This record gives sequence, C-alpha cells and structure tokens, in this order.
Amino acid sequence: MMERIGGTLEEKAQIAYHKFLQAHGPLLQRISLADLASYLGITQVSLSRIRAMK
Repeated sequence: MMERIGGTLEEKAQIAYHKFLQAHGPLLQRISLADLASYLGITQVSLSRIRAMK
C-alpha cells in the first residue's frame, strides 16, 4: 500500500514539474532548485530524481 501511495505522489510531482517547465521554462535558470522543490511541495531529493528521469 505504501508503494502505491508513494508512486502516486511521485507521479503527481512529475506532472507538476513538467507543467512548470512548460509554463515557466526560462525561469528555471534563474531560481534555485531548493526554491523550485519548495514551490512544487517536494523535497530536493525527489526533484533530483524527477530531473534525472529525462
């Protein structure tokens, strides 16, 4: 059950990250990854995992 919940949360974070990129892509160069993770409501570790999945 925990894997399913974790997978759902990670999937939502991936969608949120990709929506952010589409809407505000150039801004990514100007903000810190810590700020972006906070904005998305995820940890920096989770953000790093999402970014590595490209």
